Amino acid sequence: MLEKDSHEYYSELSAKYLSGNASVAEVQELESWVSAKSENKEQFVEDKKVWLLTQIEQNRQAIDVAEQWKQMQAQLSKKEAKTVSMQPKKQRTKWWSIAATIALVLVGSWVYFTYFKTNEIYIVNQENEPQQIELSDGSKVILNQAATLRFTIGEQRKVELTGDAFFDVKRDENLPFVIQADEVEVEVLGTSFYVDSRAQETAIEVIVESGKVAVRAKGQEQILNPNEQAVYSKVNQSLAKQNNEDQNFNSLKTNILKFENANLEEVVSTLERQYNADIRLTSEALKECEIDATFKDKSLDAVLAILSSTFGIEVTQRNEEIILSGVCSVE
Repeated sequence: MLEKDSHEYYSELSAKYLSGNASVAEVQELESWVSAKSENKEQFVEDKKVWLLTQIEQNRQAIDVAEQWKQMQAQLSKKEAKTVSMQPKKQRTKWWSIAATIALVLVGSWVYFTYFKTNEIYIVNQENEPQQIELSDGSKVILNQAATLRFTIGEQRKVELTGDAFFDVKRDENLPFVIQADEVEVEVLGTSFYVDSRAQETAIEVIVESGKVAVRAKGQEQILNPNEQAVYSKVNQSLAKQNNEDQNFNSLKTNILKFENANLEEVVSTLERQYNADIRLTSEALKECEIDATFKDKSLDAVLAILSSTFGIEVTQRNEEIILSGVCSVE
């Protein structure tokens, strides 16, 4: 079967499965295909999102989000699947239909991983702020925007992470907690630490707040203690240990950003990580503007407004990119 034909065939098969019209043989075929390759699993998730959004658009007035959650949880309990309790959300000014869309996409992300895999959950954070998750073993994770997490319990507690997250792992000496972030593996018993495995970055970072962490990649290993950092270069595939100099590494947990004699280039890098943003400085001189500031419980818009007012920086937005321009000056 040609690749294009295969893509279309399994997209149609996914739609039949999601609509409840697939036969037992077709469900088994889809299960085998999804399990065969990570690319197949990714296609299934994307097809599922499209299908859910289409259903929402077609049945906008008939959606009862609470009832959908109730029904899904009832189905999951029958399958003895694990569920996740999300932190209560702040009130937002959005159309209820958008909230319904997000809710159903999140519900939909459980479909494959609860019906096809036992003791496994899969979470996609599609919100525009970090989400706190409590795993079934009692560990807590603060998952940043656009990050994903898959958690499995077997002979060990296994997490597959894309994006960045802060972990507070419940200690269990008989059941190690292992995180796979691209080419980097992190193993702990019980500790708190931050992992940054964003795809667009040239390095993967692990920073320890408490306890001890083993970081491995390409046959290399580094043991980290509190306030130490491991940096894996994706370019030369080297793993190095150093003292942590990033005082904002735990900002997902504290929601506090603190800058002391920091240049604007460093500030922008931190803001991009914290808010999943794309920010560009228009001049080299602007990058060297020094800043002393602390932002607590501030939105990105609020932080940018403060920077603009304080330093005379012009903030404009072009599509998804935020552009900072002007001359850094203090009145």
